Formats: sequence, C-alpha cells, structure tokens
Amino acid sequence: MLVTLSDCAKHTYEPCRLHKIEGGIHIRAVILAAGRGKRLAPLTDALPKPLIQCAGNTLLGRIISDLQKAGITEISIGIGWKGDSIREYVETHFPNSKISIIDVPYYEIGPLKTLVTSMGTGSGPILICPGDFVGETGFLQEMIEHYQSVPERQIMLAMDTTKNDGTRFFIDKSGILLDSDKSPSKSLITGRSAMILIAESTFLDLCRKGLEQGKTRILDVLVEFMMRGDSIHTWVVNRVWFDVDSISEILHANRNLLSKETPATIGVYIPEGDTFETGNRLFLDSGIQIDSEVTIHGPTFIARDTNIESKSEIGPYVSLGEGTKINRGCFISDAVLFGRTELSSNTQLSRVVVYNNFVFME
Repeated sequence: MLVTLSDCAKHTYEPCRLHKIEGGIHIRAVILAAGRGKRLAPLTDALPKPLIQCAGNTLLGRIISDLQKAGITEISIGIGWKGDSIREYVETHFPNSKISIIDVPYYEIGPLKTLVTSMGTGSGPILICPGDFVGETGFLQEMIEHYQSVPERQIMLAMDTTKNDGTRFFIDKSGILLDSDKSPSKSLITGRSAMILIAESTFLDLCRKGLEQGKTRILDVLVEFMMRGDSIHTWVVNRVWFDVDSISEILHANRNLLSKETPATIGVYIPEGDTFETGNRLFLDSGIQIDSEVTIHGPTFIARDTNIESKSEIGPYVSLGEGTKINRGCFISDAVLFGRTELSSNTQLSRVVVYNNFVFME
C-alpha cells in the first residue's frame, strides 16, 4: 500500500488504553536498574542498559508505562551504574509520578543487593522486574491479574515455555515450579524466565537473610525457598518478551514490537506493509522534517525533532530516536538510531544500533 502525504496524519501516535486493575490487593513494584550491563559493552560503557531505546522508547520507559497502565503507581528503581542518567530520565519523562529512585551502594555484588536495597520495609507484595526487560504492552497487567487469581499465593514467577533464552526452570502440570536441578525427563514442562516475579513478605524476608549470608542472585533465594518446601506458582506467558543482553536482541525486539504495536511516543509511525513517499517537503508540529523524494517503508517509527534529507530510503524495521539527523541519500534498514545521532550523506546501514554516532553491530 502507498501512503500519500494527506494520509500521514493517521499514522501519528495516539495513546493506547488499557483498563486499570480495580480493587484487589495493593502491589508495589521494584525495577532493578543498577547493573553494569557488561554483555552489551561498549554500548553500555556510555549508557545504562535500561536507557537503551527500542521501538520508539527506552527499555525503562516501557516498563514504567506498562506498570502505570496496570494501576501500579508506587514504583522504586534501584540504580547504580550511570545512575544519574537514569534519575534525570525519570524526572524528565515521569515528572508527576510516584517513583522513588534508590541509590544502591556496592551494586556490583549482584541483583539481590539491588532488590534488598530498593524494596524498603513496606508490607504487601512486590512485583520485581529487571531493567533490561522488554515486553509487549499489557504483559505486566496480565501477570498481575493472574497473580490476584491464585489462592494462597506466596510467590509467582513469569515463565515462557516457547523460548530458549533466559533462566531455565521446570514446572509440573499444575504450574508449580520444581527444583531447578531437576532434569527435563523428571518434569512435564520446561520453560525460560526473565526473572520477573511477584513476591509476598515471606520470600522478601528470605531475600534479606540471603544477602546477609552472602547470596548474590535472586535465583539462589528461589532455590532455597523451594528446598524449604514452599510452593512457587508460575504464570505461563502468552505475550512476546525479550531479555536484552546483545545487539541482536535489541534488533529482534525492535522488529517484533514495531510490527505489533504503535510506539507510545510522540512521532510518526508507518505500519508494516505500508510505504510513505514525500512529494514536497514535510513539516510536522512534532518538529519532524522530511525532505522531498524520501521513501519510508513500514514498520518504521520516527521520533520528534527528526530531520530526513532528500533521496533517503528508510525502513523497514527502523526506529529513529528524538533529534536524529539523516543527511541526503542515506539508506537505513533494520536498525535502531538514538542519542542525537547524525548520519553523513550516502550512509548505508543495516542490522545495527547507533548511539551518539557510534555504530554497534551484531
């Protein structure tokens, strides 16, 4: 399908609506955003992993928005590496939200240290989410709804039975987590998890004790919890999610999300299968400028204040961050550009992430 200039407005972003969870129990959220993200170095040498962009938003921005759409307003974020950047981002993009930013001393110890430092002393269950998680809109809301339907709950872990990445677990036919040293032959279902869970006070107290005993991972506490004879319920995920630890995973998440949903950021979105071609130069209220003779193949998202010069071809599967500058005659496909990047004329890029003019390949 060819999208004409007069049709462009229908592809600008309109916020999607999810119903908030009314009633039920009060759930807080803790986002673990302190780690160095060494597996994504050198990109994360300059940028904390939760601020990596994908499909028109940061990883952290997607998590916070999904939590808020689910009705969770009490959110704590544990920060360490490049923590000032995360603090500034949250204060700028979520200025009126009830979000606590917690500095985590000695965050290098591991995620258990970040969790215990960030979860405070309040009562009630906590949803724990790593800051490098990317999920479809509504992922966290569905998890919360399932948790509220489980009787005698202590802890519930999100698990996917179709993926090969993430931490491996085994469950029985009733959805109860089995000891992680069980072999697949002794269990009915094998699954993977990004370690997103909702936990009550019993498990959280065990996390505090585990840290005092020298444990560094939340997984270690889960194993101890099971060894005590306590049950861990699972929620089998039916939405797409990604545990972002490589350039390939950023690009995979970007492709998938651009194909499935309109980015929740101000800008222009060209859906999959559509092509947008400019005749005259285009100026939008969002600050986007697109010269004549530019072709954009969907799915592609263009954030505010982006400038694309003539003879350029963009897409498919491209996400252009705020303030991107594309000079004349460039060709870009299957890529994520952010951080005020500017491309020289006639640049050709594919299957890359670009941040502040540095190119990171798979």
